[in-house]
Amino acid sequence: MASTLLFAASSDWAPSLQPKTYVINKLSNGWRLMSPDRPYSIARSQIARHPGGQSIRFELRGGEAWNRPSDPSFRSEIDTDDYVAIGSTQWYGFSLYIPTDFPTENNRCVIGQWHNKAKAQIGEADKSPAVAQRFRNGRFYVTVRHTAQRIVAAPDQVPEETVFETKDLRLGEWNDFVYQVKWSCHKDGLINGWMNNKRIIQYRGPVGYNDEIGPTFKFGLYRDGTDKTYVVYFDEYRRGRSFTEVDPSK
Repeated sequence: MASTLLFAASSDWAPSLQPKTYVINKLSNGWRLMSPDRPYSIARSQIARHPGGQSIRFELRGGEAWNRPSDPSFRSEIDTDDYVAIGSTQWYGFSLYIPTDFPTENNRCVIGQWHNKAKAQIGEADKSPAVAQRFRNGRFYVTVRHTAQRIVAAPDQVPEETVFETKDLRLGEWNDFVYQVKWSCHKDGLINGWMNNKRIIQYRGPVGYNDEIGPTFKFGLYRDGTDKTYVVYFDEYRRGRSFTEVDPSK
């Protein structure tokens, strides 16, 4: 099973940026940048989880959109482009830093998501993330969506559950997350989650969609339009076979 470490080498991720209507730039390790393509949109930072390391800083300013004005999508994200097998159990780990001046407003904001491919060849629209970390009005929460429908005609009508929420996420500090997920839209699905080595999620039930292939992990910022500036940092992302393999605190 693949295991990926964020910033194993300082030159591994540097993209060759070219202006495009849709700015999607592949990193040298196969990951993809999806951002407004400003110098600050996705950048290296010395604010790192471990001394001497580096993290990735994501920034979205008011009015900045990823794609064309007629169909704006407000995001500054990295797509790992690492789709897993349906029915498989995967482990993920990463560290997240949200600054103390992060906007507290009633605006949809996704900070890390597991996203499936739409079956566009048979007319399926883009789906909402199967699992997502969200931050809204100072509330940090994790959602799961699931359906056994073969074709999702109305993505917004897919059932969504909140499996964790808190208003006590530490801002201005690193928070370590580990997730164990079985990607199954049937009752044998599961999510176990830890934050700062404390169990926060123990969910049993369907997870995700009835697809041939499972989701990929995307991290950074994805939100609705606002005039505020959002900034977050990610470090130590891994996918592996156990808690020990992906634990970002090590």
